[in-house]
Amino acid sequence: MGRRRKITAEYIAGLIAGGWGSGHGERYQPFMKIEHGNASTVSNQKLGVLPDRRGHGHFFSRTEDRIAHLCSWIGARDVRTQFPMWPMEHLHPGVGLKDFDKLGDVQFDGLIRIANACGIEHGVYVGTRVPYVATMDLMVTVARDHLAELAAIAVKPRHSVEEAGSSDRILERLSLGKHYCASINVSHRIADIDVLSPTLNKNLNSYAPHYENVRELRSNSGFIERACELFHKDIDALSKRELEAKATRDLNVEKSLAQRAFSYLAWRSSLDVNLAREIFECDLVPRGARQVKRVLQENLFGRAVDE
Repeated sequence: MGRRRKITAEYIAGLIAGGWGSGHGERYQPFMKIEHGNASTVSNQKLGVLPDRRGHGHFFSRTEDRIAHLCSWIGARDVRTQFPMWPMEHLHPGVGLKDFDKLGDVQFDGLIRIANACGIEHGVYVGTRVPYVATMDLMVTVARDHLAELAAIAVKPRHSVEEAGSSDRILERLSLGKHYCASINVSHRIADIDVLSPTLNKNLNSYAPHYENVRELRSNSGFIERACELFHKDIDALSKRELEAKATRDLNVEKSLAQRAFSYLAWRSSLDVNLAREIFECDLVPRGARQVKRVLQENLFGRAVDE
């Protein structure tokens, strides 16, 4: 929404009717979008594409982008950015997924009622009486025991939270987010960039598969399965470079395709490659990814989830 646009109840209703803040997967539209009129000159806003997905995430900080990538690596099925915590009664955010069908007609309290119960001012758009539509930075879909669940993540600089006074608005907003999530039975976590080590951050960039590359890998019937079997067989005996060279020869493919296959399988944990450790071409690949993922899942999702 552009900064100069006049906010009215009719305008907000039009956004909702247009699908803003609803949907799942590629059909989801963030309620807040990075546009020409609202681009920040000081923060690192980014239109980003998550690994193995089409469509853009609207990240209002670089940290949101990095944590969304981390969520994808540790098992997120979907990451919805700038997810609305509607001020009025509304359907559960999981409605639209088959595991939430039983909640299809249930109305949940809006944030205004939750704010009143907490003794916190909800807020309106500046210069209006239109209730503000607050958003959760990341609303993540995960699976546990093959059933869909949601996990909410508020991405905030740790120092801003730790140094805030008890009446500071940032703490009030975090409190509202926590109570909102409790009302819909969704876990709520606060995260900052320090959840990512520099090495993991670097490897997430290097190994994340792009949608078109995944299509190419999958277009060759049986190739990715054969590559996985070959890598598995020798992963404890050969270096990364030797594994990729052997796949190039044995599968009769271009070296670059073998490299992309290794990266994809490592990202998906079809191969146990620990992206939290340095990976050197001439060394055996580090193992232990699943243990690292479990710790991160509990930190960000509140529990271990299916991968």
